[in-house]
Amino acid sequence: MTFFSLPQLLELSEFDCNDFKCCKIYNYEKTRYAQLKGSEYVQHVLNKIAEKPRYSLFNLNNPYCGKYKLVVSKKKVIEVENPKAVLEGLQNLRRASPCYATEKFNRLVIYADLEASDLKLKYDGQAKIFGFYPIVSMYSSLSCINFIIEMSTDAESGKYSVLHNFKIKSIGEVRITIDGIRLFNWMVNAVNRLTTTFRKEFVRNWLEKQVKIYLTDEIPFTEFPILLSDDEEDEEMLNQ
Repeated sequence: MTFFSLPQLLELSEFDCNDFKCCKIYNYEKTRYAQLKGSEYVQHVLNKIAEKPRYSLFNLNNPYCGKYKLVVSKKKVIEVENPKAVLEGLQNLRRASPCYATEKFNRLVIYADLEASDLKLKYDGQAKIFGFYPIVSMYSSLSCINFIIEMSTDAESGKYSVLHNFKIKSIGEVRITIDGIRLFNWMVNAVNRLTTTFRKEFVRNWLEKQVKIYLTDEIPFTEFPILLSDDEEDEEMLNQ
C-alpha cells in the first residue's frame, strides 16, 4: 500500500497524476454502487456551491494566492499580482451524466461530468510587464459549458485533495472584454475575427489550460465534505 505526505501531494505534476492513474491507484470505478454514491456526493457538493451567488476564485488559505500566472501562449506567461476574481452563476451548475465516487487506499476518488449555463467572471489584478504593473480588468460571460473533473481527497478528513484530470468537453458562446493591456485587447480582437468553429476551439483550449492551473493550485487547500456511508442498503448494492 502506498501513502503520500502533504508536501508530496502538493508537488504532483500532470505527469505524476497520469502515472498514478496508470497504476490504477486513483482510478474511479464505473459500478452501480460507485454511481449511486458518486451522484449523491457530487449533488451534495453542488448544493453547497449553489449557496453562494458570488464566488471568489482565490483561496486565502493558499499561501501562493498573491500571484497568478496567466498563460497567454506557449512562450508568453504574464504574472498577475494580487488578483481578484469573482465568478457568478455557479448555482446553475448541475450533473450532465452519471458521476462516480470510489474509496481506494483511504482516498475518495471522484469523477464528475458537469455542465453550467450563464456564467459571468470579473477579474482584476496588476500584471507585471517590462517592470510595470498596470491594472488589468476582464469581464467575460459564457452561455454554457460541459466539463469533466477527476480528483481525490482524504476519505476521512476531506483534505489533502489532488486534481487528476480536468477536460472541457464543449462550450457555448463566449464574450470577453479586457481593459488595461493593449496586448490582451489585440488578442481578443484577433480571436473574435476567427470563424465560429476555430474561435470556440481556441477559447476552449485556452480556458481549459487556465482552469486546470487554477484547480491544481487551489484544490489542495480546499476541504471537501465526506458523505460515503456503510448502511445495509449500500452493502447489498455493493454485493450485486
